[in-house]
Amino acid sequence: HALSGVCAREGRIASRRMAGMLLVAFAALGMCSVAAAMRASMRHRSALGDSMGLVPDSVCDGGAATGEALLAAAEELTRDYGLLLNDKVRLQWRGPDRGCAVVIVAPVAKGELLVWGPASPNTSVSSRYAHPWETAEFSSYCSGVETRPGTGSPDSARLAVRLTSLLLQMGRSRSPSSPKLGPLERYITACSSTVGPPSQWPAEARELLAGSVIRSQADRDADLLRREALRFQAQWPAGASPTPSREEFLAAWARADLLVTTRGFESHTDLDAMFCPVLDLVNHASKDNSNAEYGFTDKEFFLKAATDIPAQSEATVCYDVEANFLEIWTRYGFFDETAQNHSVQVQVPPGYVSVAHTGGVYSIPSMEMPLECQLLRELMETARWKRGAGETDAQATQEALWRFASIIRVHLAGYPHNAGAPAVDTPDPLERYRRVASAVVRYEKWLLKGTLQKVEAVVSFMS
Repeated sequence: HALSGVCAREGRIASRRMAGMLLVAFAALGMCSVAAAMRASMRHRSALGDSMGLVPDSVCDGGAATGEALLAAAEELTRDYGLLLNDKVRLQWRGPDRGCAVVIVAPVAKGELLVWGPASPNTSVSSRYAHPWETAEFSSYCSGVETRPGTGSPDSARLAVRLTSLLLQMGRSRSPSSPKLGPLERYITACSSTVGPPSQWPAEARELLAGSVIRSQADRDADLLRREALRFQAQWPAGASPTPSREEFLAAWARADLLVTTRGFESHTDLDAMFCPVLDLVNHASKDNSNAEYGFTDKEFFLKAATDIPAQSEATVCYDVEANFLEIWTRYGFFDETAQNHSVQVQVPPGYVSVAHTGGVYSIPSMEMPLECQLLRELMETARWKRGAGETDAQATQEALWRFASIIRVHLAGYPHNAGAPAVDTPDPLERYRRVASAVVRYEKWLLKGTLQKVEAVVSFMS
């Protein structure tokens, strides 16, 4: 590659010419206009019509009964432990597709406080302060927990350790010597159990994602979760809770990890990582569709309106501004029908991008924004530097697009023949996982086929 300033400048100019050619081609085919993007958004909504909402009814354990238990515990926390709701706010069961939610029953103005709670051991679980059930020995152990692999701080590990201890003790709570469950503990117990992120799936269920990059990532995450659990079990202080079996500890750790991942908060205050009842009931919406925001201080947590919110609306927040549709699912376990970012990861073999390329995972977007794709940029860069004498920029660009389309075809060929076929109601114990895996694979194939069709149209247009 160019090392001198002159060559680098010429390279940027050539790249801009090639990018300009792509823009002209895509624009000529109506693929990067505002109108086309709006039509694509509507197509995405239609294609996601068979998705199962924020808490899929076919994969949610407990249903309304679990929701009622959760709301009852939340009501006790608001009545007896200082957790406050705005008079215009109600906690409601919104059906299996939405679960429990924070609902606005009268119009609220931007900035108005919706939920407020004091940060205390009676109303929340924190990686910072001890829970009333803890022994001094366990509290000392918890404060010394090291950073979890793949995270930047020990906060989430301490919260997971503390929740694991609580879950183990709550599992033995029927014993006469065990502490009585309070509303916070009942709230934790009642938190809906869903199929969850694929890293929490059984190995045989993860096999249903064959052909998807998500499957290998979920396998790695599941292995990491198990090894992490065994490491903590080996270090578990004596007397911290009734001595659990390996199976009991693995189950409690997996449940605690799921609570931290899907319901935990990083407060960015002295409270560190937290589990906050009621705040965790606020459902997700994409940035442009959300209407509320969280807040934390060293002594409190709260939810306030980010916009004016009309009556009979749900309070919603954006869990992650940059996450795409599949990233939200793999992290939280639900399908985001408000998602505006759609892409699929593919495994690119070694040498496919360039001779020195060692392979790797790349994201293929829906081609409404054709240049927002690292793989295509690298293929164009390689085609430019490999361009032979007499070969034009247009020919190099066409070569890059052809290789881009070839990568998509190879990935599509890697799905099993029946992958993505609609699941059929059966007594199969994997049925609830099969439904979700089928929806994920259908989504990936649908997006990749649509992108491939558009790229092939551009190649044909440039010919």
